[in-house]
Amino acid sequence: MATRFDSKEYVKQRFLTFGSKYFPKDHLRINSTKRKGFKIADSTLSLIKQSIEIVTNAQETGEIVPASTANLYKYGTIFIQVFENLDQYQVITPLKSRSRRGHRKEVDVLDFDLKKIELLLKKSPDPPIKIQKDKKMILDMKKNYFKQFENNEYQTVLEDILIKQKFFVQIDSDGNKFIESILRQLNNLIAKITEKKDLYSLLVEIEDEIREIEIRIAELEDALPKLKDEIESFRKESGIYTHLSEKEKLLSDPDLSLFLKIITLGLEKYVKMVERRENRKLDQREDFLGLILEPTRFNNLTEDLWREIVYIIESHALELISSKSWFKFKNSDDLRNFIVKKDVLEKYARIRKLESTLDSIEQNLSKNPQYSEDARLVKEFNEKRSSYAKLNEKIPEVKEKIDTLSHELKIEEEKVFTYLV
Repeated sequence: MATRFDSKEYVKQRFLTFGSKYFPKDHLRINSTKRKGFKIADSTLSLIKQSIEIVTNAQETGEIVPASTANLYKYGTIFIQVFENLDQYQVITPLKSRSRRGHRKEVDVLDFDLKKIELLLKKSPDPPIKIQKDKKMILDMKKNYFKQFENNEYQTVLEDILIKQKFFVQIDSDGNKFIESILRQLNNLIAKITEKKDLYSLLVEIEDEIREIEIRIAELEDALPKLKDEIESFRKESGIYTHLSEKEKLLSDPDLSLFLKIITLGLEKYVKMVERRENRKLDQREDFLGLILEPTRFNNLTEDLWREIVYIIESHALELISSKSWFKFKNSDDLRNFIVKKDVLEKYARIRKLESTLDSIEQNLSKNPQYSEDARLVKEFNEKRSSYAKLNEKIPEVKEKIDTLSHELKIEEEKVFTYLV
């Protein structure tokens, strides 16, 4: 079955075929409209306007414009003129077409006056600017950039590229493709150079800091024996060692050690279980976490909270921590009897009391200006030694990164030089 003859599409395609002799085929687009018949597509119009701007500026600055952009201006301005005065560039053309039933007939079509338009295009003069063929312009850029790369003038090249890029308004032109490629390589090269400079700066900073720390460590090291003697004297007088000795003895007690393991691990597993399985937060969550983190220093252990903990351990510990090698209970009754055992609870209460006493002693000691200053200086000495070790470990890492970057830079530079030859 014959299709209906589309006169507008026919005329449009004829014009595009004709226009591609003067304007890049892939960029020449026109749209049909009910009111005016045809108009230049926005993408084509935008390209022409860019070329007009480039040429207009070049008339003032004397810049060389690539032929691809000059031609967009030269012929694009004619196309704008044609479509703005379309009635002057159209003719009625008789065409023979086939009807749906197969009969041939002659129809009159409102067509472009291609001969008149072509005459206008051929008469169009070059814009009054310096024009250079794209290939010649690219060759000149390559020569200049090669010399500048040899002199490590990367920033100069980058600035020139960004200026030249604006002149190649046709995205798929050879010039724009060249610029995009060299710009990508150059940005990669500059990024690596910047990174290498930053690493050198970091290395200098580390070495300077190490020297400063060495001086301070030497100063503190001379005073260290006296500082430690004074601290030791203050601590002995406070009676802190008696309490510390009792604390260590209690912590080594098997029953108390087992008790603390059961309570902390049991609660930790229970909190995770509730939050994951039931997707809810416990009301006592913060208290549980406080007890888990510091079981011997926890001060918010009320009777209600303890009853809740006993219930949790009794109900869930067998399920949650029975796989541990140190867990020796076979049933919940034995487990409950252990964690509420008077002897164990007395030891737990005692160690919590000791922690409180030790904290109080430490607070009183810190109020003594001499002790506080001695302790601060000893702490500073230990921190400086730690920083010194870490910084010395960092130096080989930074140097290795610099060596790696130096190797990568050579490869990148070779790529650029090969591309510019």
